[in-house]
Amino acid sequence: MLAGTFALFISMAAKNVAFLSVLGESSLFEWGCGAATALAFSTGMFLSLCGLLGGNDQRWKFLVLYLIGLLTFCSMLSFYFLGYAVFSKIYYLSNDAPNVLPSLSASARTGGSEPTRERMAQAAYKFFGVTLAYRRDNGKLTYYQPTDQDIAFYHQLEKDSSNAREIHSVLKDQLRQYPWLFGIYLGSFFTVHLAGACRLMSRGYPKIRRRSYDESNLG
Repeated sequence: MLAGTFALFISMAAKNVAFLSVLGESSLFEWGCGAATALAFSTGMFLSLCGLLGGNDQRWKFLVLYLIGLLTFCSMLSFYFLGYAVFSKIYYLSNDAPNVLPSLSASARTGGSEPTRERMAQAAYKFFGVTLAYRRDNGKLTYYQPTDQDIAFYHQLEKDSSNAREIHSVLKDQLRQYPWLFGIYLGSFFTVHLAGACRLMSRGYPKIRRRSYDESNLG
């Protein structure tokens, strides 16, 4: 469990410490740390369970260790599950932005009043830099003429968009990692406990077999 805690600490430090940022940007490094953490905690929990069922005088210590491992394990599973749910919602909402422009274009032509249609054309320029034609009350189409405030707003949004694209890339990377890490944690838990149970059965089987043989001879 100490080894698992160390691997988890290294994974978190790589995302927050400047000189480790190169490692933090690597998906293979994150998956490696996740696999090491999952295997270490799964093994520690299984060994603690064996100590708890071993009938010695320090079973409460093994119980505390098992509960600590179980709490950490469940916390990481919840973190990956909830993180995927939240990030996927943000990611797909950001992908819906291009679909707004056709809606603004239609509203600029078919809106309820001329001021409303003009505001739709203004929004199209401020957010997308596109000059739309909106319909006046007399039925004629007029291209929207952006003001200085509109132009300044669009240029500032362009600067912010570069940061938004970086955030979008990070979200996409996290969405790719979280299902794998969730699967690695669950897979490690079941694999370690299944392998450990098979190992215990294989060690105990000869004793049970000899006991049955001796009892049959006594009979």
